[in-house]
Amino acid sequence: MRIEKETGIAACYGQAAMLPLWAAMTALTGILLLGGVAALAIGSYFFWPPRPAQEEVFYHFQCPACGRKLRFRARRAGKQGICPRCRKRCTYPKSSASAQAQPGGS
Repeated sequence: MRIEKETGIAACYGQAAMLPLWAAMTALTGILLLGGVAALAIGSYFFWPPRPAQEEVFYHFQCPACGRKLRFRARRAGKQGICPRCRKRCTYPKSSASAQAQPGGS
């Protein structure tokens, strides 16, 4: 029986070290590329300026049943709603003369 002595990298690290250099470079390039894409996505999410909120016009009117002052969005004018105090159904006025306009959420 003859025993041969291995020399070189394979002797120190085993057969796993025999991975070709081009395969290791391809894997490293892929990892770096994915990391760069992830960094750009995260950076654009945190540093992209958000759009300012659009101000909506609110109207105020009094509930015909209980007299409570109610607030509603201008886009809801002419539609039905419910008074939170008396729970009666009422129709929001269409004209701004019967409802007081107020911009924003105040």
